[in-house]
Amino acid sequence: MYRVLSLQEDFATEKPMIQHYIESHGHVCMFLPKFHCKLNPIKLLWGYAKYRYRKASDGKFTTVKVLVPQCLDMCETLTIHWFFCKMWRYMDAYRKGLDSHQTAFVVRKYKSHRCVGLPNEIIALMES
Repeated sequence: MYRVLSLQEDFATEKPMIQHYIESHGHVCMFLPKFHCKLNPIKLLWGYAKYRYRKASDGKFTTVKVLVPQCLDMCETLTIHWFFCKMWRYMDAYRKGLDSHQTAFVVRKYKSHRCVGLPNEIIALMES
């Protein structure tokens, strides 16, 4: 059924209700790829919270109920900003046609800006 509906032009071009609501209030609604964790800062935030939880957990359920909200709240706004910057670097690298190995290299190499270098510069850096 999903395949049939996805091929219908009116169904494919229709905006979801949440998108209409967000845009009607003057905001931009941006949907991210569902399964690509490098392009989704929420996945990075969840990974950060799980890391903090594992360091503090004793494995008891009563502790879990207290720790999970605390671990989710531990992430500072600046850290979330870094997650978004990392996402922009991945998007820029993929947009420039780099493969996954080259993209992983440039995301580690270029830290201060949203964009990465040109593909020929990146290949030269990887070979040196």
